[in-house]
This record gives sequence, structure tokens and C-alpha cells, in this order.
Amino acid sequence: MPDHNCPNRLPEAGATAGQTTPERAPPEPLLLSDREAAALLGISRAHFHRLRAAGKLGPEPIPLGRCRRWERDALVRWVSIGRCCDAATWRAMEAQRRRLRAV
Repeated sequence: MPDHNCPNRLPEAGATAGQTTPERAPPEPLLLSDREAAALLGISRAHFHRLRAAGKLGPEPIPLGRCRRWERDALVRWVSIGRCCDAATWRAMEAQRRRLRAV
């Protein structure tokens, strides 16, 4: 078992001898499951899937095997535009954003 009180142990980056570093919160995941995406949007999972089936959910899922995941940043951007456009409009807006960023 490692001895965490060993005086030869180097302090973590940013800490001076005798100080403890605050606990870091775990990083937020970049990809979200349907439950996490619905919770982020403040809607139920069933409503999330109804929006997706109707083509009203802007960001497209990323298939990972049998799972589908949504990009957190894409969902946040989709909501932040203020009108939560449908999937076709969202794709066009994202394509234009990528074109402008490439220039």
C-alpha cells in the first residue's frame, strides 16, 4: 500500500509544500447518451425521441456500435440559437459554420 504521507512525495502542480490541492470535478463527457442529452435539454427521454423521430431535433447522433451518442457542444449550440430549428435547417447552419471556419 503506498504511503501518501511520505515527505519525499512531490506536491501536485500548482501546490506548494504543505498545501493540498482542491478536488477537481470530473470532466464533462463530450458525447451524451439519450438520457443525458434529454436531461441537458430539460425534457423527458420520450419527448427527446419524439423530436428525433419527427425530424425536429437538430443535432444528429453519432453511431457507436449499437449505441447512439450526441455531442454536448452541438446540443448546447442548437439550444443557444434560440429557436431550436429542425434537423434540415440545423444541418445547413452547421455546414455554413464549417465553411466559414475553414476560410
